Amino acid sequence: MKLLLLLLLLALTACGVRPTAPIPGGPAPIEEVTEGRVLYLLRGATLTRVVRPPERTPSLDLLAAGPTSLELAEGLTTEIPPYAAPITAVQGEDGITVRISAALKYLSPQARSQLVCTAIPPGESLATPVTLTDPTEKLLPLTCPFDA
Repeated sequence: MKLLLLLLLLALTACGVRPTAPIPGGPAPIEEVTEGRVLYLLRGATLTRVVRPPERTPSLDLLAAGPTSLELAEGLTTEIPPYAAPITAVQGEDGITVRISAALKYLSPQARSQLVCTAIPPGESLATPVTLTDPTEKLLPLTCPFDA
């Protein structure tokens, strides 16, 4: 009986595969998420890229609407006031022109960076020049300072 139990135990624990060292693999593939709306919110004073599900509302208007409750819970904020909407972006030969309804002089540098980065369509270089305008003022072209 003991012999039968010993043989049964050996059969269950010994499958014939010897232990080996881990086999190294390459780095995990990184897939760029390009579907959806890309916004740049703030975590403290740091620009943070956020991808939201696709929807009809333009990214710049979503930015003016502020973070979702989930984004707020993750510590994300915006310095774009809601009254800055509607915000329009037009692509031209010299870059992108963004027109906001609020006065640019009241926007912080972080808010300006949020507008500039969010205005650049996914797949385009973040070095694309973006000119911010309001009803009375036009700034010199800016580039997105986001560092991935």
